[in-house]
Amino acid sequence: MFVVILKNHMTQSIQAFQQILNLCITGSACSTLASILHTQGRHEEALDLLKRVLAIQEDLGADNPEIGFTLELIVVMLDALDRKSEIPEILLKMERLTKDLGTRYGIN
Repeated sequence: MFVVILKNHMTQSIQAFQQILNLCITGSACSTLASILHTQGRHEEALDLLKRVLAIQEDLGADNPEIGFTLELIVVMLDALDRKSEIPEILLKMERLTKDLGTRYGIN
């Protein structure tokens, strides 16, 4: 019984997030939905959503530190989908972002 209630709650949560999906001003709501989809094994949907989040974040500024977190989640989804050949490109992007942020703050 508890599992049924939990599944219904998760389904309602997903539906609620999908209703506001088009209103995402930042990537945070979309990232939350992607995490929920991931826990349900819906990795392809989560990956598509994270790519939208990344586009939103990059529009806000290429040096946005949240981009690194989103890229990390994309790596997790690619791994879950056994699309490991796509991971090195994302890791290079993460490395460039880290280097750029380090330079910005005088760390590198």
